[in-house]
Amino acid sequence: MKDSKRVWSVKNSEDGIKLIEFIYDKLEAKHSKKSIKRLIDQGLCSINGQIECFSNTRLISKNKVCFQLPEKSSTETISILYEDKDFLAIDKPCDVVSDQQLASTFGKNYQLIHRLDKMTSGILLIAKNQAFKNLMIKLFSKKAVEKTYYAVVDGNVKTKGGAIENFLIKKRAPEGQTLWKGSKNPKGIIAITEYETLKHGPSYSVLRLHPITGRMHQLRVHCCDMGHPVLGDFLYAKHFQYTGLVSRLMLHAYSISFKHPKTDKKITIKATLPESFAAFI
Repeated sequence: MKDSKRVWSVKNSEDGIKLIEFIYDKLEAKHSKKSIKRLIDQGLCSINGQIECFSNTRLISKNKVCFQLPEKSSTETISILYEDKDFLAIDKPCDVVSDQQLASTFGKNYQLIHRLDKMTSGILLIAKNQAFKNLMIKLFSKKAVEKTYYAVVDGNVKTKGGAIENFLIKKRAPEGQTLWKGSKNPKGIIAITEYETLKHGPSYSVLRLHPITGRMHQLRVHCCDMGHPVLGDFLYAKHFQYTGLVSRLMLHAYSISFKHPKTDKKITIKATLPESFAAFI
């Protein structure tokens, strides 16, 4: 379903009101202030065309406020892309957490083989038994699993392609959230990403990403290291050249390929770009 965009003009009588209070009133208290704040934090609000991430910002008369309410996805709508007796591959929507509860939705003893960030959509593998999970973990550790992501990043990437290789170290952990940054410090965790630049738009670029290693937040950090953060990634970037609103983190796990550890058959699975993602690019 398409995102619901709301646009309002601040009246003279609303001059000086806090942004969160303004949106709460306009939505007729149908959404909690906590949920509104979370969406503002994610960059789903703009004032006069500029993204605003501070919910306590005070508005001025005649300000134009634009706010997007993404449709909630549920595990009931998650599609299964591939399944055999050992594992299944699902198309995880944006805003769904990769956790054991999600895996258990499909089977009592099913387990995640790997994870995707909550706001990243795309292919997620789930093992039906511990033995197969262990076999897949060995494949991942040997870098025998090929993955492709699509990302829309800020600004115009000048190079046609290349590779980013550095070490990831912990940056800080606000409110329990672990953040990472690229470093030359060999005490960090080695991270390698290959990329291709596919097209340019107004102040954004579309990249195809191939993570050689699979570290937490690797692709998001490496795009930032290039000077082109993923659009919608307000965890790692606060300022963007692109001034339009995006309804989500513009990162999608598109394909995964490996030899089945039991049958030795080549498995290739693809997850079509979500409608909102495809329409944007």
